Amino acid sequence: MKSNFLSCFRPFCSKRLICSGIVILLFVMLGTRNVNAQGPAHPSKIQIAHELLDEQLILAIQSIDDQEASTGVSSVEWMDNYGDQYQDDIYYRKATISKLLSLLNDSNTHSIAKCYAATYLGMMHASEAATSLASNITIVVAQDSHHMECPPVGSFEPMSDALITIGTPSIFAVIQNLEESDDLKVRKPSLNVLIQIEGDKDIVRLRLQKALDAQSNTVKKARLQLAIKTLEGLNGHK
Repeated sequence: MKSNFLSCFRPFCSKRLICSGIVILLFVMLGTRNVNAQGPAHPSKIQIAHELLDEQLILAIQSIDDQEASTGVSSVEWMDNYGDQYQDDIYYRKATISKLLSLLNDSNTHSIAKCYAATYLGMMHASEAATSLASNITIVVAQDSHHMECPPVGSFEPMSDALITIGTPSIFAVIQNLEESDDLKVRKPSLNVLIQIEGDKDIVRLRLQKALDAQSNTVKKARLQLAIKTLEGLNGHK
């Protein structure tokens, strides 16, 4: 199911689609920079500065001796600098995820744009995006003549692949999919995501049985029972 995002950008891919994707990602990143005027304005420069600060911090820690350990003068300075960097990183990550989630959940966003947003959220391991990704799991890239071998976003199933990349934090949202929908187009990819995350169908079966035992709603119980039955017919580990 997984595809290498970067390897797909090969010469035979549609240049127009690739350029569109790059424009979309730039739009997201530039839009995020303007979320708060006090936030980091130049992500690339900040990243370079942070890398330098990280190296300096490591060197400072390595150079600690008995005198430094007893006074802690420069340690305080380096920890303050590192704390500032950490807060900037948290701000930028939250702002970027928020912008991507807004695009993903907006009914006016083009489906391919949603696929790009999902791919980036997966790359960021954004666990807070799991519910939105799961609810959009039916959005896929059609395997037509334009992208039979190279989907423009690096995956034909970007929602599923993002959930798999996020891993265990996705499980609850995916099981909710199985409880809330009768659609095979929701049930099958949701089960495949669980199989890929757990790596073992027996573990998935146990998770679904646990959810079934805890569920009191008869309709949702029936859906979980159907999910367990469908699981048996899917390819996967065990």
